[in-house]
Amino acid sequence: MTDELLPGRRRIQTFSPKTRAADYWIACAAHEIPDGERRIVEHGARSIGVFNIGGTFYAVANDCPHQGAPLCRGYVEPGDDGNMVITCPYHGWAYDLQSGRGTQPFFGEVESFGVEINTDGDLVIRLK
Repeated sequence: MTDELLPGRRRIQTFSPKTRAADYWIACAAHEIPDGERRIVEHGARSIGVFNIGGTFYAVANDCPHQGAPLCRGYVEPGDDGNMVITCPYHGWAYDLQSGRGTQPFFGEVESFGVEINTDGDLVIRLK
């Protein structure tokens, strides 16, 4: 494990010598997103929805692959396989919050991101 400094941010723990600080981004403090809530954060040109479901954090791109609607404003519920699914508020396309896979083959995938909580209690989004 190495200790790297993100520009303008506190230190985070990275878990592989092959990763770089640019591969991670601190979105907010974990306590700022209560259980059952979400926050939409911006990182450069990316809009990312961060969800706290029962203390497990998920992050997905806020753009529905169907027509670019704000996916992360949709509703979240357990899918048929028990995984948490987000449904686009515009046209009902649904995606697994962890993998980003569509619930139907023709839905494609939405970009999903790994989320960790660092030693300072911040949510760290893995961008690559």
